[in-house]
Formats: sequence, structure tokens, C-alpha cells
Amino acid sequence: MYTFLPVEECTNLQTTSSQAMEKFRKCRREKNVLVCPSDSIPRIYHSFMENKDKSQRPCIIKGILNKTPLMKNMKRDPNHWDYLGKQFHDENLPVYVISQREFHATPEYAKKIELGSKWLFDQHKHHTAIGQNPNIPKQVMTSLDIPSLPRYLHNKSWSWWANNKEQNSGLHYDTNNGGYLGVLTGQKKALLMPPGDIKHLPMKSMNSNRSSIFAWEHIKENKFHPSLSKTTMYEATIQPGDILYIPHKWFHEIESSPKTVGISGWNIGNGA
Repeated sequence: MYTFLPVEECTNLQTTSSQAMEKFRKCRREKNVLVCPSDSIPRIYHSFMENKDKSQRPCIIKGILNKTPLMKNMKRDPNHWDYLGKQFHDENLPVYVISQREFHATPEYAKKIELGSKWLFDQHKHHTAIGQNPNIPKQVMTSLDIPSLPRYLHNKSWSWWANNKEQNSGLHYDTNNGGYLGVLTGQKKALLMPPGDIKHLPMKSMNSNRSSIFAWEHIKENKFHPSLSKTTMYEATIQPGDILYIPHKWFHEIESSPKTVGISGWNIGNGA
């Protein structure tokens, strides 16, 4: 019932290849989500990511986090969830406990709030919960080694997210001049829509950045919704080590698999 535009897998990009440059431009003209291997990104891409190109499109940077000490050390441990639980230890972490019927991460769906990352990582068999924190622990930031990554990932405000069971962010947009969503373990599926589609979507209120639609529910159950049928939808899957770039004011609804830990980076000085 619903049609997704294709994700363009650019597996042969080279930094000095004119063919790669043209392929990259073609992807943007066709409004595709671009998938780029982290070690073979054309130079034009760096300008694109640094907000100098106003015709921005979403882009997945494949495996860009895999070379960081955090990911290398995690892969030596057979239980990635428990390993990250120790790394992200925070006694003051607010954990939203969600009812079994709901799986949305917004606070209004929480039936109670617990404190402490240990609660989230240890009690995953008995509750549906999500933890989110605007401050990544110092030891994790050190092992993420952001300065070793491309400069467009520097000078960002990084947060971390963890959910023990399937979780949905709800359909919304952020006013952060472009944001980055990475996965450390688990998987995130992103449904993306361009800013212009706001004219088709019912919003929670006049000044809200959230739609009242949970799009993934309609798509999974193949239920028709007149608003969604008018939008242009893109689907992208973020695997461990990947980062998804979400341009300014692009709608996105993120579905996280059980036991997923992710990070998000925003341009400093911009709110949602």
C-alpha cells in the first residue's frame, strides 16, 4: 500500500573519482537516501555534511564507528548489551517505564520513572523501558574518540539512548541544523519524510514538532491513512557502527529493536 523511495548503495565511491562525485550528485537529485562506506566518501560529501549544501538529503555512513576503541572493545565481549550497561553506568539516569501496550518513547506514555542505568540494563526481562541522557559518560566519550572521526562530527552535543524492548520514537522533526544518529548495538529502522510533507501530516498542536500519527504502525499493519499516502517516504536501516545523518526539519520516526544502544549528535546551540 505504501511506497518507499530506494536507498542508493554507493559501494564503489572513491575520494578522487569524478564518477563517484557524479553518482553522489545524482543520488541527491533523485532525492534518495545515500549509503556511503565510511572510508570512501567523496570530498563533495564533506561540504554536504557541513551544511554548506542546502539541498540536503539523509545519508547513512556505514561502519564509521567500528574503528573506535569503544566498538572494538565491545566486540570482544559476547554480551554487547551487558558490556555497554557497564560503560554507560549512571545512577541518576531517568528511565521511562512504558506499559506493555505502548512502545513509544515520549514521556506521556510512561507509567512511571525509575532512576539508574543499572535498573534499565538489569530489569529488561520484566519491563518495557527506555533511558535517555544528554550527557555521555566521560569514559565513553574517550573511547568513542570523536576527534579521530571526520570533522563534521566534531563540536556536536552528544546524547545516548538505550531501550530494552522494541521502541518507537514517534514521527517528529528536529530544528538542529542537521543531526546524527548512530547505533552501538541492536538496530534502528528510520522512516524519513522531507520537511515539505508537514502540509500532509496532522500535528499534535500548531506549534508542535510531533505528528499525531505513528506511521510505522500503519505500515506494518498495512492500514491506509490518507495523510501518509500523500507523503514521500524513505526507509533506512542503521546497523551497529553506522551513523544516519538527518537533515534539518526532516521528519523521522525511529523504530529500535530490543536491546539497542544508540548515540545522537546535534549541532551545539540548536534546540529541538
